[in-house]
Amino acid sequence: MEEHKPIERELNEEKRQKYHRAGFIGHQVQKRLLASNILIVNMTGSNTELAKNLI
Repeated sequence: MEEHKPIERELNEEKRQKYHRAGFIGHQVQKRLLASNILIVNMTGSNTELAKNLI
C-alpha cells in the first residue's frame, strides 16, 4: 500500500494577509489545514454554514 504524503503548501504573504485572523493557531497548523481535504456529509443548514466558513 502506498503511503500518503501531504502536499506542501507555503504560506506566502498574500495567504498570510488572508488568514491573519487565524494567526493564533500558528503557521504550522495553517499549513496543515491548507493541505487537508474535508468531506462534509448530510448538507444541513449548519453544515452548509460550516462549509462556507471553511472556504
